[in-house]
Amino acid sequence: MQRFVLARSAAFALIASLLALFIVSGFSPAWAADLSRAIREGRQDEAADFAAYLELGAHVSAGRMPVVGEKNVEVSLTVGGHLRIKRFFIDFLSESYNRGQIGYNLYAGPTWSFDVLATGSPDGIDTALSNELDGLRDRSGAVESGLRVTGFSGPFIAQFEALMDISGEHDGGIVTSTIARQYLWRNWNFHWLLGARYQSAETTNFLFGVNADEATERFPEYNAGAGVTYVSELGATLPLNRYFVFRGTARYWSLPDSIADSPFIEGINYSEVSGSLVFVY
Repeated sequence: MQRFVLARSAAFALIASLLALFIVSGFSPAWAADLSRAIREGRQDEAADFAAYLELGAHVSAGRMPVVGEKNVEVSLTVGGHLRIKRFFIDFLSESYNRGQIGYNLYAGPTWSFDVLATGSPDGIDTALSNELDGLRDRSGAVESGLRVTGFSGPFIAQFEALMDISGEHDGGIVTSTIARQYLWRNWNFHWLLGARYQSAETTNFLFGVNADEATERFPEYNAGAGVTYVSELGATLPLNRYFVFRGTARYWSLPDSIADSPFIEGINYSEVSGSLVFVY
């Protein structure tokens, strides 16, 4: 039953992505990339057989996941990068749904691109998110794999992902559908992004559930169901010189009841404003 629901949601999300893209017009050759990177950096050079960069950043964010004990302000260092050899690619991106991913481009045409990819899932709720969760077992991260479809139309980018757990950690699935638009003004690149992410009951329970053997009086046993998280984002990117880039982002996530009702969660939404100074080499 869960796989039927996932398949139905995947089909709906793909149709939504296609319709959103065909609303707009214009066609340009493009190489697919993770949407968070593509909307900030633009289309990639298809003619090059090799592309790579490494980035180091200082990141400040105000706002937090509504997890018990989470900090409201966080200062951190980020490491990211990209490697592409012909159609094979590896990405580590702090701005992405999928922080790290590896894949292979099946097709890159004037408007559409298709990738097979694998990505590491978050470890779930554990002591890494909050000191108040000490005593709970750490959960091993899952590995998810599937298909990514990207479409380009002028300043618009639409992207669809359907991923399933292949590591046996939770055997669930994730379907993500997103559309974004960029606006270029002088050296600035502004963008907005709207998306929806469906997570099956197995995936949501892995991330936000409480097993019987780890339940306490404060954090009672909880089995999370499937749900859809809605995402909106406004962002700006400014190259300061050859090596340094400024990135600013404001995000708002609306959480489903299956997540908001978890004993670890203290709200029904997540909002964040952040800024990064990034060195790219």
